[in-house]
Amino acid sequence: MKILTLSDLWPPYPGGAERMTCNLTLALQERGAEVLVLTSYGKMLGFEHGPAASFSGGVPVHFRNIGCRANNRHEQGWDCIRNFVAEHKPDIILTHQFFPDEFREELPTLGIPIVQIVHASPRWPYVKFAIYNSEYTRKRHTISDKDMVIHPPAFEDCVASFHGKAIGFIKPVSHKGVDLVYKIAEKLPHRHFVVLRGEWWHFDKLSNLPNVEYIAPVDNMRDFYRRCQLMLVPSTVEDAGTVPQEATLNGIPCISTGAGGLVETNAGGLIIPEHDLDGWLFQIENLLKIPTAYSAVVERQRAHLQTFNWKNKFDKLYQSMLELCNETR
Repeated sequence: MKILTLSDLWPPYPGGAERMTCNLTLALQERGAEVLVLTSYGKMLGFEHGPAASFSGGVPVHFRNIGCRANNRHEQGWDCIRNFVAEHKPDIILTHQFFPDEFREELPTLGIPIVQIVHASPRWPYVKFAIYNSEYTRKRHTISDKDMVIHPPAFEDCVASFHGKAIGFIKPVSHKGVDLVYKIAEKLPHRHFVVLRGEWWHFDKLSNLPNVEYIAPVDNMRDFYRRCQLMLVPSTVEDAGTVPQEATLNGIPCISTGAGGLVETNAGGLIIPEHDLDGWLFQIENLLKIPTAYSAVVERQRAHLQTFNWKNKFDKLYQSMLELCNETR
């Protein structure tokens, strides 16, 4: 079975959709699939480098100038995808977010089964089955019997060997709750905050607070997590959330809101309403001053991640995709 993964971006860009798509692709390869990736990684975003080896996992990642969504890439992007499919002849396509939306008229004409990872985008009726990143996402769509929920998986490729003292936050945009982070940083001037910038820099909301440091996307997420001892995810909108899982693998507690799928992915961590600034401040200081409280959150969240049953779900996904390929041959 040859699988083509279509993804707007690819790690190290710190997008949850891209990380989930990458990790599912690696899991399918581990189970015996031949996989390759087509991405528009793109110098248009201001970065010249490709992904680090730790993110590629041996998967052939092909970078093409599919174009930027903001620049009406439709005709150029479709020609690139069609030619790539004609050259490599995949048995099945795994894709997410914007590709099924932008090329919804064209993708079915390829005559290849399509499996969609559904995040914020619609579930398109032409896909053979869908993967939802949370029960919260699944409940918003009409589903088929073959559809499944796989919470964003986290692998060992992000685990740092040691931790610094910073409070970490990823993507300084409004819906990720950056305004609350700045309020917290202002109230805790003795704490150092490290903010990992996202892939669309023109959307970033930056502050000149002296205790807030900004860093560009890193080739290896270990470089970010090794600086942090606590992660904040104060999102106002979140379909699932990858940070709680990766933080837990790194032995770092995560405090989040209960927005959307975060009530599932951070159920073992600490969940505080976004409007409760005093609650955030108390829990941050409590965790950083009391080692037993700190470790208890990590262990509780690690136990919660066991309920996601990733191995069994990866096995089921691989089998479902293999059966789909056999049906269409």
